[in-house]
Amino acid sequence: MLNLDRVRLSLLHHTRAFRSAQPLTLSPSTSSRQVIRRAMSTNPRRPDFGYYTRNAATHRSGTSARSSLYSSFQSRFKRHYSDSGRKVSGGLSADSAFWILFSLNAASFGAWWYARLTNNHKLVQLHLDNTLVSLASWDSGRWWNVITSAFAHHDPMHFLFNMISLRTFCSIVGFVPGIGGGHVLLLAMGSALCGSGSWLLQQKEKLSSLRGSTRFGNNAFNSAASQTYHASALGASGIVMGVSALATCLLPSMPISLMFIPIGIPLWAVTIGYAVFDTYFLNSNRSTTAHSGHLGGLLCGVGYYIAFLRHSPVGVWRSLAWRFGRK
Repeated sequence: MLNLDRVRLSLLHHTRAFRSAQPLTLSPSTSSRQVIRRAMSTNPRRPDFGYYTRNAATHRSGTSARSSLYSSFQSRFKRHYSDSGRKVSGGLSADSAFWILFSLNAASFGAWWYARLTNNHKLVQLHLDNTLVSLASWDSGRWWNVITSAFAHHDPMHFLFNMISLRTFCSIVGFVPGIGGGHVLLLAMGSALCGSGSWLLQQKEKLSSLRGSTRFGNNAFNSAASQTYHASALGASGIVMGVSALATCLLPSMPISLMFIPIGIPLWAVTIGYAVFDTYFLNSNRSTTAHSGHLGGLLCGVGYYIAFLRHSPVGVWRSLAWRFGRK
């Protein structure tokens, strides 16, 4: 799903540079981190990317890739961003953070299916009581379910799709210098809380609207109210949406491939598409998806970017600041 060459080109496209620099030659095997490291070698406080060309053979063939990049990191942005990244991440990479999240989800998924296949009813009930988030579980005092529900799956396809998506977005985030596993783990926890909190608020609003409605008789009201009160949700989709929102804020033009679609789609289009889809079906009685949890995770990702990573060397905030002439 992720094209590494496109990642490198997107990083180059989003990074501003001085036009007075020496040409920076890229070979097809040059990584984005090598580009940034070489650009910072002369003056770490004001790295300079200048112009770049692919290689001499490309020049001779007449398909020159010589192009100017935007402008360099401002020293105060680069220093703030790198320092905060090291401080929060503690040397943990985004890739390592993904495997931590994957291990937690896999352990819960494995425990569920072990209990199901062995007909261990006690373990099944224990899993349900501690991984499903609902108004009933919250009122009963199982507050930890707002976290544990984000690491639990029952359906194999749900688990597989979420883990593949999370892997893709963690890989994109990990390409940006200064963002390590600490940022990913903090965002995952925040997205889990926001996703579960959004789901609970939506169910509470539904319950309030039922009580104020005159459309139901006593029996119908009791049935609908009970169904809403005990409606539960689980899954890492809120975390996936949070990380995807952060990746979109950092590299909005990054092209990714979706399933069997043969062309790359800009990341901003994918994220906005999911947001529109979730918003459209937010109050649908026919949908069995916790769309409010998705939207809660997405808002957490955007908020995390604005709060902690808006001064990163790439991203929407920096592009807007450059476009409107802010220093």
